[in-house]
Amino acid sequence: MGRSHHLSEAWEALESGSLELAVARTRAEWDELDVDERHEAWLLLGLTNDAMGNPGEAVRCFRQLCQGSEKADDWCHLAVAALRAGDKALSQDAFEQ
Repeated sequence: MGRSHHLSEAWEALESGSLELAVARTRAEWDELDVDERHEAWLLLGLTNDAMGNPGEAVRCFRQLCQGSEKADDWCHLAVAALRAGDKALSQDAFEQ
């Protein structure tokens, strides 16, 4: 899957380490996103919050990412974030998906 053009500036900000800007750019584009792009936005927000050292917020984002998802990568992101947040039960459940 390619990246959404709506989120390209947010991805660039994340990749350059401008984490607050990545969150701001994602939020600014939110109303313009379709369902697939919102899925991508939850991934971006989860990764950004993880990089910012906000494991609880990363878990919240990755939970949204996993809603209805059968993608192993989505569940792996949730599992790792949950483990970092100290929620071993959620981490194990996510790894088993």
